[in-house]
Amino acid sequence: MAEFRLKVPDELLYSMQTKLGGAKMTDIARDALGLLNWAVDERLRGRVVLSGTEDGEKLTRITLPSLDRVQPIT
Repeated sequence: MAEFRLKVPDELLYSMQTKLGGAKMTDIARDALGLLNWAVDERLRGRVVLSGTEDGEKLTRITLPSLDRVQPIT
C-alpha cells in the first residue's frame, strides 16, 4: 500500500471535515481518490461525468484538468 503526503489549505480540510460530519482526514482523502478513480473509468468508457439537480432538469459537466486528459478506449 502506498503512502503519500499532500499539502492542502487547512481551511479546505476543516470545511470538508465539518460538511462530512467530522470524517477523518484519511477517509476524506480515500473517498476523494475513489471518486477520481471512478470518474477516470467513466471517461475511459467514453462517458462524461455530470452533476444534476434532483429532477434532472439542469445538468453540469464536471471537468478537471487531469480528467480532461483521459482518452476514451475505442
